Amino acid sequence: MMKTMNNPAELWRMRKQFTTQLAATCFMTYILCLTSRLPSRFHLSRATGQIAMSELLPSTSSQAPIFASSDVVPFRLTPSLQRFIGSVFQEGILVPSLMAIGRGLTEPEVGVGPLNHTWLLTLSVSSSSLSNSFACSAGMKS
Repeated sequence: MMKTMNNPAELWRMRKQFTTQLAATCFMTYILCLTSRLPSRFHLSRATGQIAMSELLPSTSSQAPIFASSDVVPFRLTPSLQRFIGSVFQEGILVPSLMAIGRGLTEPEVGVGPLNHTWLLTLSVSSSSLSNSFACSAGMKS
């Protein structure tokens, strides 16, 4: 990565942004039960450190219309990712970012603006759960 950056300060900024983005993707993968998180589904901008994930499909249980993940590890933090971000970014940015995202969703007074983030997340999950329930019941009738 150093060869693509102009100087060490840009590498540090990119690693910081990447670590923040990694925290968001880890949290989202765990909360929304996203499965099959293969490295080919993570798209990284080497210029900015931002991560985009493709094929964001939550996994559901085959017995009931609930979200469930069959993955052994709920998010992707491989040894190569750990080496790239380093211990300073793991303990100084990754963990506090995960805590901040969780706190922002569970404590409404921490949220920014007039919208309650917990309400939006609940609405999204309920909508997905209902559509899955209707899809399962339609498949059983035919």
